[in-house]
Amino acid sequence: MSKAQQIYVRMAHVHEAFGIHKATAYRAAQRGELTIYKRGVMSFLKVAEVEQWIEKGVKAA
Repeated sequence: MSKAQQIYVRMAHVHEAFGIHKATAYRAAQRGELTIYKRGVMSFLKVAEVEQWIEKGVKAA
């Protein structure tokens, strides 16, 4: 059985998952480019949204 694909990633682990600093993700959220989901004291990002945001930035460069 294959490992289940991750749907959300915690902000604390965004660097490990995508190689971007969490401050970069927070700035993108402030600009309305990403959505941060809160559950109690934890903050999450949707993996698909971050991947789309990264790909959009790569195509623009």
